[in-house]
Amino acid sequence: MTDPTEFAQQDILFHAATAEFYDCTVTREYGIYHRHLLHPFLDAAARERVGHVLDVGCGTGVVTLALAERGFAVTAIDHSPAMLEIARAKAEDLGLSDRITFVTGDVANLRFDDQAFDGVTCQGVLHHLQDLDRCVREMWRVLKPGGFIFLSDPCSDITPLKKVLNLALWMGSLLKHRFGRRGPSRDALIPETVEAPISSSRVRAALDSCEFDHEEVFQTHLPRLFPLVPDRARLVLTRLLSAPWRSSRGDLLFVFGRRPHEAGSGRAPSAARNARASDPHRR
Repeated sequence: MTDPTEFAQQDILFHAATAEFYDCTVTREYGIYHRHLLHPFLDAAARERVGHVLDVGCGTGVVTLALAERGFAVTAIDHSPAMLEIARAKAEDLGLSDRITFVTGDVANLRFDDQAFDGVTCQGVLHHLQDLDRCVREMWRVLKPGGFIFLSDPCSDITPLKKVLNLALWMGSLLKHRFGRRGPSRDALIPETVEAPISSSRVRAALDSCEFDHEEVFQTHLPRLFPLVPDRARLVLTRLLSAPWRSSRGDLLFVFGRRPHEAGSGRAPSAARNARASDPHRR
């Protein structure tokens, strides 16, 4: 196993190299999921109570800003100074700086008191970590009983249909590489990433060990359609391809949950129920 310090430093270097174009590539590509899944959940949470939320691994501030726009006070933590610089600038441009505190730190060793937050969000972070269980335990520790949690991450549990699509894309890429022209790639200048999709069972085990009440929603992601198809059409296709396996497997995992008021209470998170109710395609 890679030394934890070296592992974290490599991740910092990767994000320093990608921060400048992160929003116009990754954020833009995954924006349909923010509008389709994240925003309805945050809207429902804000209707229940507007409190103090911790955004774990905030990156360029996508979730941080969405929380602040809904009236939440936000503490946003990340170990990448380059990403935090972009997030701060965006918050200033939107006039939201007074609602947000940005912190440089380790998401697996949170420097906050027990039960300090009314909500915790963590988007696209766990698959960067060596020890995701520790990070989940820390999120549990700083979350108040009754507080909400939102997680999302790339998932290794792809659907049978996606396996077929991947094979077709691989064959197409092979032919393009064999017969097409090749030029210098920007990727050659980017440090190697430590990230890798994670098994939903790992995330589920970590959440269950902390006794989070939660629901899992899976999506089948179609990255090759991003530059070719308008977002509205891409969302429709994504919903159709995701529907048969929405509660069992996919490329992306979304978790909507809550820390129970009492351990083992088994209460369903009402914000998650409201978010599901807003989705006419939910089965």
